[in-house]
Amino acid sequence: MTSPSKFALGFFALFAAAVGLARGLSDKEFYRLTRMKKIWGRNEGITFFFLADVALPLVMGLAYVSSGVAESGVLYLSP
Repeated sequence: MTSPSKFALGFFALFAAAVGLARGLSDKEFYRLTRMKKIWGRNEGITFFFLADVALPLVMGLAYVSSGVAESGVLYLSP
């Protein structure tokens, strides 16, 4: 995978993490969070929602962006 596509995938994953966080913190409860809380219980449902919709996309987004930066050669100093 080339650097521009890793950047794009990384920024999309960071966007997905931001949207998931906004949905989790909004006053109107997101339907998936409601279902997870009904199935798993309040604490476990919130935990699973956070892991699936915020933490995983955040980690993957940071990994892809950093991989794209490393492969692009932007950080290498030239004499």
